[in-house]
Amino acid sequence: MIPERRSKCDGNPVAFLRYMGAKNDGAFRNLGLVTGRMGPGLVLPHYFITVTAPNTSNKWDFDYNAIGQTTKYNHPNGLDSVFSYDGGNRMTKIELKDTSTVVESFAYGLTDVGNITKITDGDGVNWNYTYDVNMRLASASRKNAATPTITASYTYTYDDAGNLVTKVQPFLDDFQDGNLTGWSASGSMSASGGYAANTTTTGWSKIYRSVTDADGEISFSYMLEAGGRAQVALRKATDSIQLLFWAGSAQMREWVSGGWGTTLDQDAAVDSTEDVWYDVRVQMDGANVQVWRAERGVENQQLVLETTAASVTTGSTVEFQIPTSAQNRYDNIQLRIGGLTSTQAYAYNTANELTSSAYEGVTTTYTYDDWGRMASKYTSNYSADYEYRYGGKLYKVTSTFPGEGTVTYDYGGNGKRREKIVLGGDYTWYNWDAGSTVISEEDEGIGVGDGTLTRTYVTSPTAGNNNNAPVADVDTTNPA
Repeated sequence: MIPERRSKCDGNPVAFLRYMGAKNDGAFRNLGLVTGRMGPGLVLPHYFITVTAPNTSNKWDFDYNAIGQTTKYNHPNGLDSVFSYDGGNRMTKIELKDTSTVVESFAYGLTDVGNITKITDGDGVNWNYTYDVNMRLASASRKNAATPTITASYTYTYDDAGNLVTKVQPFLDDFQDGNLTGWSASGSMSASGGYAANTTTTGWSKIYRSVTDADGEISFSYMLEAGGRAQVALRKATDSIQLLFWAGSAQMREWVSGGWGTTLDQDAAVDSTEDVWYDVRVQMDGANVQVWRAERGVENQQLVLETTAASVTTGSTVEFQIPTSAQNRYDNIQLRIGGLTSTQAYAYNTANELTSSAYEGVTTTYTYDDWGRMASKYTSNYSADYEYRYGGKLYKVTSTFPGEGTVTYDYGGNGKRREKIVLGGDYTWYNWDAGSTVISEEDEGIGVGDGTLTRTYVTSPTAGNNNNAPVADVDTTNPA
């Protein structure tokens, strides 16, 4: 139904109703600022906090200062987001409060020109930032609250044109170089596919490397294949803390004196589906260990395993293991621990086009055509070539890089992409509306309805700044 909008004589809306199974009332001040909102069934992202006085009316309330900046945001679950500003009207703090108790907070230090120099959260952990004379980010470091010890550090340098020349960061391996450089390995581990995986299931396989500190943060991705189990050993020496993910459960256990020790935490609701990538982040601080996880592409990770009673608090090795008869993959491993670093270096031509990038001993070279379009990229082991058609549109990619291949694109006379053909793989036909929005995809055919519908996009004219930007997609043999 058409929304009903009510306005004051000055044109500022005082209420609007949406008849979609719920009522949304919006109240506005004279400045046109929202001061309240109601909506049964709407969910806020503060899932795990029990509040003293929940707001059962499903009403959002907003407060503002004299110049219209939000100073308070009352959530229906009873929590308040409180915003503070300095004399220059710059935000200096955000606090999430349960009545008068601060549940979470972020405080900001700023330079005279507004660059952020420090962000401190409620438990004292802080990020510190420095800038060069041209106000470009020069360094970022994360410090814990106690010592404070630097647990992650990044540095950046630039050329005279402002192009990034070097980036030094905590050790990161995305295995796109196709090798296991920097790792020790046993069993049948290989990175030829652009990720670390075992090639046979007849014995244990693992990659591992030494670190100099038992505390810090580790991130990685895993995907289970047939019968798979992801098993990661933390602080490994004689003893270790073991993280286990498989279909139907997740566990954090200790391996002590050659056998299984205490189960620190487990959750049968934390499932792992075969052929799905999951991103994991582990934070270790003495006896405290937290494990966060989400499916790849999901922004907000959930706390899935936690302990405050780990007895294994030392150890100098991190291992990514695959047990006998299991098969799975690891990717995007970052060790923000023990001062391990990786350096990325970049070079450019006089047109400021990237000509090479070097990382972990592998150099990738890039070439361009006369119109500035990338014509090729290559390393000592892999290559990719790019072809274009009218209007500068990409026509074909021929690549031997891990995870890539050969794909051809075709377009209609209106310039819209009509089909994608993957060599030895999938065919996709795109259906468009009268404007510039893809509304569905088919797996064959040269026109609407000639193939099997495989995906439908749900669009909204009010989503973000893009007209008719997709807000959802449905994958099935008959999404309609």
